[in-house]
Amino acid sequence: MSFRSAHHPRQLEPVFTGSGDAFAGGLATALHRNQPIEEALRLAIACGAANAMTPLAGHMDCGAALAFASQVHMDQIRVILNSQRIG
Repeated sequence: MSFRSAHHPRQLEPVFTGSGDAFAGGLATALHRNQPIEEALRLAIACGAANAMTPLAGHMDCGAALAFASQVHMDQIRVILNSQRIG
């Protein structure tokens, strides 16, 4: 009986540390540039995602963030509040 081994390239695990800060930074930057809220949220989401794609916490590729921003899809959500209390 013989055994063979297979190796696959090491894949990086996403590092989420700093993604919230990257989100906040993207949002603050876009709002400071007077971009509409939808565009600001799009950039913020993309910055958080770009941070998670790097092997180091708190680092991101700005080019990747800009590329991700064009892929973020926004849907409008309608909120209905019920003023009646239960109980």
